[in-house]
Amino acid sequence: MPCGTAMPCAFFDMDDTLIDADTNEIFFGFLHERGLVGDAFLEPLGEFQRRFYEGTLSIDDFVRYAIGPLVGMPRARRAELVGECVGGRILPRAFPGALRAVRAHLAAGDEVFVVSATADYIVDEVARGLGIAHAIAAPCALDGEGRLTGELCGEVPYQAGKPRRIKAELSRLGLDLAHAVGYGDSVNDLEMLMLCERRLAVNPSPQLRADPRFALLEEVDFRQP
Repeated sequence: MPCGTAMPCAFFDMDDTLIDADTNEIFFGFLHERGLVGDAFLEPLGEFQRRFYEGTLSIDDFVRYAIGPLVGMPRARRAELVGECVGGRILPRAFPGALRAVRAHLAAGDEVFVVSATADYIVDEVARGLGIAHAIAAPCALDGEGRLTGELCGEVPYQAGKPRRIKAELSRLGLDLAHAVGYGDSVNDLEMLMLCERRLAVNPSPQLRADPRFALLEEVDFRQP
């Protein structure tokens, strides 16, 4: 069924748009507490974050780094860890305004998507926790027993990859972009936002504010209770 006047599609970035945090940082801290990663694993994170917010990050390299601690782990154990962290530490950090916006779109019968460059096993769990049916995320390859191999099996939705992945998913679902609404906070979301009829900058980053296309966005504050 196509997204039309009565049922637009809504696309939400995840970190700093839906969730008031860097979800990778939360998950890595969670793994560190359980002795599953050491201090050395966390050391590159600050540099990765700097490059991300500047829009210069090599996203495939980062995703391979991020999934490294779970490579080869049994599927059930991975799901247990992800579920505990998302339910106990990530979902409680959802912005009040994000929750209101998601609920409003769902109540209107809209098709709602989370679109994030974070690994699919985290984004899928966040989307489920928020009652969102669709998630577009970094596609992580699995072996025959459902264990992560450490490789990717498709394009990561980052920068120009976001609209490409969105268009592919809409085609698969038989949906379209009529009256689409986009929510994002950083320069990495601009290509997704420009795809949409209504473009909302959520608590925008300094880099997003500095972009000339910021004038084409509506600014919203999701921090308000």
